Amino acid sequence: MNWQSESKTGGQHEQSDFFSAFLGLVGAKYTVDEVQQEYKRIFQIEVGEHPEFGPYMNTETNKLDREHFLHDFVEDNYWLIHYLQANRQEEDYGKLQDLRDSPAALAEHYHRVLVEDDSFNASLLTLVGRYLSSQGMELIGHSNAARETITADQLTRIAVRFFFPNQITEEGRIKASICVGIHGLNDYEGERDLMLEAFCYEAIFNELGSRQYGMLDEFRSILGRVRGLQLSKDKEMKLNRAQGAVWALLASNATLRKILSDAYAGKRGILPFAIEDFDP
Repeated sequence: MNWQSESKTGGQHEQSDFFSAFLGLVGAKYTVDEVQQEYKRIFQIEVGEHPEFGPYMNTETNKLDREHFLHDFVEDNYWLIHYLQANRQEEDYGKLQDLRDSPAALAEHYHRVLVEDDSFNASLLTLVGRYLSSQGMELIGHSNAARETITADQLTRIAVRFFFPNQITEEGRIKASICVGIHGLNDYEGERDLMLEAFCYEAIFNELGSRQYGMLDEFRSILGRVRGLQLSKDKEMKLNRAQGAVWALLASNATLRKILSDAYAGKRGILPFAIEDFDP
């Protein structure tokens, strides 16, 4: 009885502190420089030694303390901003390798490069600005460009390439991955849009974590259907044909389209693009 009473009182204090902190944020203004200063907390780079594959260098996206003004932004958009981080095009890997034995210098260089990357900042700061605005706050020093309008078919053609048949085994089986870096977009025909890719990646990975729509089972079923097509005796030819067949089947998959549509409905207020077919 006493424990329940104390627990309830403690919960009330915690709830009161939470709402006090929330009200303190409403109407707050943050500058671009203040946001960029937090890159060192959010975006990490680490080096290590894999027992099988040897030395590696990896980038990570960290979540923030609950009271941080960007906590909810990172929490709600984790996979999206992780994709933007991992797929940046302006990366001097030679310089990173030179600093791999000096972790502090490596981190300092990496965060400086992030701040100076115009493309990365254009994408990330647009998300931050729209998100802060939706929470009654303001980002000073960044202007958002007009939203681009695309079709659901255009978006789906990007999403299917994350379902990536990438290997034919000695037994002739098709192996596939769904990954932040290993995907079918590296040779995408046309101009790539990392923000669209990041949105698709986040929608897919949220589904892989929740299994709400059963997409992974559908993907396995599609792989099984493609496997039975007797595509080619030549492994490279078989892999190329398998990729095309999988993407064609996924492009008309109602479940994948539903995943993307629902993800867009929940996030369109902060996105820098609009999808005309998904609007109510």
